[in-house]
Amino acid sequence: MSIKKILETEIAQSWNPQPGGQINFENIKLSELQNTMLLKHFVSKSLIMEASKDINIVASDAKSVKFSNLLGGTKKIKSSLGTGPFDKYSISKPITIDWDEPYVFREGLPAYAINNFPATVAEKLVAFVEQDSKDFERLGFSKLEAAAKSNKTFRPIEIDTATATGEQLYAQIVQAADAITQLVDKKAGIDLIDANKIVIFARPDVLTKISIYAMKGDHTTTSVNLGSYALGTLGGYTTYACPFLKETSVIITTTNSMANARRIIAANAGKIDNLSNDLGAYLETSFISGVVLDMIPTAIINKKVEIA
Repeated sequence: MSIKKILETEIAQSWNPQPGGQINFENIKLSELQNTMLLKHFVSKSLIMEASKDINIVASDAKSVKFSNLLGGTKKIKSSLGTGPFDKYSISKPITIDWDEPYVFREGLPAYAINNFPATVAEKLVAFVEQDSKDFERLGFSKLEAAAKSNKTFRPIEIDTATATGEQLYAQIVQAADAITQLVDKKAGIDLIDANKIVIFARPDVLTKISIYAMKGDHTTTSVNLGSYALGTLGGYTTYACPFLKETSVIITTTNSMANARRIIAANAGKIDNLSNDLGAYLETSFISGVVLDMIPTAIINKKVEIA
């Protein structure tokens, strides 16, 4: 069953027929479980969540969320029989990030909404969450871009993406990703990074160039028919076409470099007031988004070459 149909079923409970054909509407507030189910539908399609899918949530409450990365542990020489004393479970020092101020969507619905009830109300709530999802992506990628642009470990790579060939772009991206896999940072608990932890976000126009280059060789086959959005990997690294990049052309990072979270505080539908049967839809949400391993995100930035 689609998320819209699930919402319709729940919202339909507010329909309260009265004797004489009059219709009253009871206000409906989605439960915490239903909010989670609604949000999960959109989170599963999130791009920015790919940069945080391997970070651990240590604790969460209404004010903040604590995140931490799993560490590899300390190897010691065995000097006695048996297993010996166990070290404490090793995770990085938890990072606490506060929820942003709540965001609100609230709209009264036109008269025809009653004739199409509950579909119209369900559609509006879904539209609210879809817009909220895009805003969340933009917020997350703006923070990821800012971290990449100020990275002192892997400095931004400047290239004229308009004149660069697909082969040149491919080489630059894969070379940058290869460099990240060699990172050792004892303070952050990093001792090399597996290739399957690398994720590449690239503007569609960049991937389109690369897909044209790929058509000339054996790098990929599906790109011939589907263009940039078919490129699932570059050089073996997971790759996504990303329309949310504004200040960079490509970002290479890892699946535990960010802390991202969303929540629906309230999702309601029903009468706007007690004086009429005018319907309304209400959504209240909040975000968390931040870079926790700022030495990792690497940017490829378009820099136009000036011809003298």
